[in-house]
Amino acid sequence: MRKNVSGKNYLRWDIVRLCNKAGKVLHPQFVKQRLRRGLGRLRKREGLRYISLSLSSACSADCIYCPANRGESIKTKMMPFESVEKITQEITSRHFQRMHNIESISISTNGDAFLNKDVIKILRFLKRKVPEIKKVCFTNFRAFTKEKIDIVLREGLIDFMGCNIDGSTPESYYSVKKADYNKVREHLLYFIEMRKKLWRDMPLMMSITTFYAYVSSIRKGLGIYPSRAGDVDIENLSDDFQQTRDQYKDLLDHPKDHILKTGVRGWAERHQIDPSTIDYSHYNCPILDRVKQTAYIAPDGSWWSCCWDGNNEIIFGNVIDTSIHDVFLSQKRKRFFELLENRKFKEIGSPCETVNCCQEFGC
Repeated sequence: MRKNVSGKNYLRWDIVRLCNKAGKVLHPQFVKQRLRRGLGRLRKREGLRYISLSLSSACSADCIYCPANRGESIKTKMMPFESVEKITQEITSRHFQRMHNIESISISTNGDAFLNKDVIKILRFLKRKVPEIKKVCFTNFRAFTKEKIDIVLREGLIDFMGCNIDGSTPESYYSVKKADYNKVREHLLYFIEMRKKLWRDMPLMMSITTFYAYVSSIRKGLGIYPSRAGDVDIENLSDDFQQTRDQYKDLLDHPKDHILKTGVRGWAERHQIDPSTIDYSHYNCPILDRVKQTAYIAPDGSWWSCCWDGNNEIIFGNVIDTSIHDVFLSQKRKRFFELLENRKFKEIGSPCETVNCCQEFGC
């Protein structure tokens, strides 16, 4: 029965249940204590669960599935150590923890964290200050050098690692990421080798978005040709997902490691879409719950709306100038979710007005 009760009704039902069970009038202090506990549980259910830090809004790759203007509106490209220090101080405070229950911290939203010169210092600090919170990182392995790999693995600074390997050859990889496949592969293989040697329990998720998968999915889902794909004859393209997967599947540690065919989304194609042609009744925000529970923090401390708001167009406030909790409670953030839940995408404006680009397409 309890599972079917939610929100404030749950709290009211909980107190009534206690009174009925006691069969008498409860002591006011006992009722007050139970109310306080119940409110604490209710607040945490409605609070934040994830912190996504953009330690760097720069990237060593130039992927066809990422917007060309990603992160341009934020002039600060690297998050200073002092900002991470302030954020960590807040999320470990008793006041913050009464409302929020942070489960994980991602260090690599909207860029490559290993381009930040303080990344190791930051990771060591996070391990020391919040050892109970899961540290997550996604990287293309280009800037995750052997020296950094050794430190991260030996000291256990990251709990979960994700990466994109989007082709089976230097040519097919470059067509997606405009990056050096040989260097990426060298670093990835070294990571796998050292992880095994050091007996580190650090799961690796390998995502694959091939050139064929992206181009054909965008054509099918949006009816357009990807703006950054170049002049290619799609009819003569082949999908090298299986070849890419076969290169690595026997090197990974199953079942904790995974190789996934990444679902394609069109956030890099928003500029090609005319919002006036979209029937919004067909769409919802596909990651609404996750966005509600996550603080996406740019290098300059700005809390922006979502990981698919590539150019940080919707800013709720700055957590360095004020606090995470203050921005969480802000009217601007509250209004944003009211509009989002009611499918008022046009009223929100860019990037949400092209919500069709946030959907997942299959090729």
